[in-house]
Amino acid sequence: MPSLSELAGSNTPLANALEAGLKDISYDQSVPFRKYKRVVLPLDGFIFWVACSAQQDVKGSLHARTESTQNEWASYDQSGIVFTTKKELDPFHEETTELDTVWVGTWQGIKFAIGARSQRYEQAGLQHYLGDTIPPTFCRQFIETEAELEGISPIVSNSLPFFLAMATESPAPLAWCAWPRGVPVFPSFSVPDNQNAPYVSAHHESESTTALSMGTRSPNGTTDTLTRERVRLRLVGLTNEEASNVLNFVTHWALLNWDKLGVLNTPILRDDKRPLAPINTLGMLKTIDFDVMYSQHAARSVAFQTIQSAKLTLQSAVKNPKLQTISHAHVALRTSL
Repeated sequence: MPSLSELAGSNTPLANALEAGLKDISYDQSVPFRKYKRVVLPLDGFIFWVACSAQQDVKGSLHARTESTQNEWASYDQSGIVFTTKKELDPFHEETTELDTVWVGTWQGIKFAIGARSQRYEQAGLQHYLGDTIPPTFCRQFIETEAELEGISPIVSNSLPFFLAMATESPAPLAWCAWPRGVPVFPSFSVPDNQNAPYVSAHHESESTTALSMGTRSPNGTTDTLTRERVRLRLVGLTNEEASNVLNFVTHWALLNWDKLGVLNTPILRDDKRPLAPINTLGMLKTIDFDVMYSQHAARSVAFQTIQSAKLTLQSAVKNPKLQTISHAHVALRTSL
């Protein structure tokens, strides 16, 4: 008896009938798509998407729902896209999937990104992809060539560069509480797709960022402000001992680097309850909140030190998805020794 995958690849009578119907109702419509590769700045972990394939025309039927969106910083039309096709664009959940790529289509002059697949019935031989148009506020992060990132300065203005740097440092005085091996740090909302534990995400609460003194400006144009903010680390897949090492490493790293970062509170480990009902299991998730004080100029300096000690090979990152990375799972870095 043939398997489902064999049936799907052999064009069942159902699949042939649906393909013919799709071609009829869409009037043989085709939508151009391009694949984009994720590139992460080692300066501060900010994400850009670089085109890494030629345009491909994919036949299928496209449905769109559009509504006006208005918020404090932008007003634009947002469309939800449903694209039905026989071609498999993004094999979700499969081991061969390139997790750091995204397919971007163009429809009536606007771009949309595929983010989900719905109602898949393998014997039918059709794929139903769901996506949303890319708002104008994100268009600058979709670029054509890696050359557009040359010489770019840090994006973030908070203390994130300190925490990204900690996971790559091994100072001798902190050998007793070394950062857990193989545990990267990601900015919040930038954790790679389907990232396996263990890892740490760093969330900086923007509402908590306040200036403790009037900013200064040096004759060479450098500005500096003493700043305070709340940083939340979420530790995924770490044991109590590993999590304790992270807590001790951050607090004692701040003592060693008192001119860069200070910890103002007494942070503690908290266990978060994240159940998964189908297997009746709690996930390994812990949280640590830090109230920190730092110099914004020092944060920028740490970011620039990161890029000086590790050269970003953007072209290789776009063309070779198997490259190993330093401090972030989707940044290709070549250490300068």
